[in-house]
Amino acid sequence: MDFVAQSQVMTVTRPLEVEDALQRLSDIHAQVARGAHFRGYRAVPVAAMGGIAVLGALLESALMPGVSAAGHAWFWLGVAATCASIGALDMFLIRRRLQIRTVSIAVAQLVPSLVVGLVLGVLFADRAEMLTGVWTMVFGLGVLASRPYMPDAVLGVALFYISAGIAMAFAASDGTVPSPWEMGLTFGVGQLVIARTLQGIPDEEDRV
Repeated sequence: MDFVAQSQVMTVTRPLEVEDALQRLSDIHAQVARGAHFRGYRAVPVAAMGGIAVLGALLESALMPGVSAAGHAWFWLGVAATCASIGALDMFLIRRRLQIRTVSIAVAQLVPSLVVGLVLGVLFADRAEMLTGVWTMVFGLGVLASRPYMPDAVLGVALFYISAGIAMAFAASDGTVPSPWEMGLTFGVGQLVIARTLQGIPDEEDRV
């Protein structure tokens, strides 16, 4: 009887031990992946992007009063390209600290949203006043896709971008050219909050 009872206990215990071990491995993998990914983003360049967005709003309001919807969209596309260049340059400068797998994770999260944004730019060419709102929504989705590999607070920023984009798109649906401050403040605040969440993250060599 003792042998039978012992066998029953082992039969029940082993599946539980295997399940627990698998869960621990999954948790470890998630933590390692998260740490590896967000070390590729640094607070200072991200904050600089927010500053460029605010500067862009200042420049458009001062130098381009009464700009057309298409001109407004093209201007902010240029601002976005400038910010993307800053991010790419920073990754290039710290490339020795990053592994190819880490960079591929970052690209895999953001590139689909960028491609969709470009496609929507073509589709909405005759409704250019709505493009900045649409692009903001798509960018928010890209940030949301990156959430598993970034600090938890990024979820709030992603939802902020999506909500702001929806509001901007609806406000421009009657043909009104958006104010430059809609984009300037949205991305200024959003990027500064992301930069704040990145502070304190160890800037060390990636060990993935």
